[in-house]
Amino acid sequence: MSKKIWLIGVMFTFLLSITTFVFAEVKQGTSELGIHIGGVIGDDLMDTTVSGAAVELDNGFVWGIDYTYNFSVNWGLEGRYSWHISEAAGAPTSPDLDVHIFDINAVYHFNPESQTVFYATAGFGWASGDLDANITGIINGIDQSVGDATGLTFNIGGGLKYYATENIILRGDIRYRYIDELVSEFEESLNTFEITAGVGYRF
Repeated sequence: MSKKIWLIGVMFTFLLSITTFVFAEVKQGTSELGIHIGGVIGDDLMDTTVSGAAVELDNGFVWGIDYTYNFSVNWGLEGRYSWHISEAAGAPTSPDLDVHIFDINAVYHFNPESQTVFYATAGFGWASGDLDANITGIINGIDQSVGDATGLTFNIGGGLKYYATENIILRGDIRYRYIDELVSEFEESLNTFEITAGVGYRF
């Protein structure tokens, strides 16, 4: 009896290991389509004060979609769109400021044969500021109005992918992001951080 139980246990472990192996790997030639949500840590928006106060891209919520093509088990190419919902904090009227970000990123998988895969990523793109009203106030002693702008962006970071099933992927990600500019005058380059979680579908 004990021998039968032992054999059943061995077979169960073997089948479980096969199932895990099937689920737990990055596959060459596959695509991954996902959504991500999280938060952004902002930075100074302008290189001068407005009516005596520093103006910042406020910390805020971010969500978006991403698509990755794995052209090998280690390397993938990611297209990523993120919408950062924020405001120009410190400005006299604190207008809403949404940031639309489009990236093309390289992705490197460190352990593609595992169910939990760690990766690094880096890439370039565009960040477009969208103020719902101009930033107005006293700048350098003059009453002025500043609009939004589009700038270049660079990001680098990493995270993990957990292959929950053959097709479903859970993902966590942290990235440093440099943005050239988001306003049309008195612009300041920004150093921000994005922390996101997401779910994806592999096909």
